[in-house]
Amino acid sequence: MAESLFVRIKRWIKGSMSAMGEALVSEKNKNEPPESGEQPYKDTPKKGLF
Repeated sequence: MAESLFVRIKRWIKGSMSAMGEALVSEKNKNEPPESGEQPYKDTPKKGLF
């Protein structure tokens, strides 16, 4: 006999909430991102817009 829609939705919500809880409590990565160095800023307006 096929599962009812309510049972499938209930199982999906339970799985989703479980995954969100695990993601919230999981240990964060303690590595720092690599140095990107200084980035030059370029502001060259486009001609002919206004």
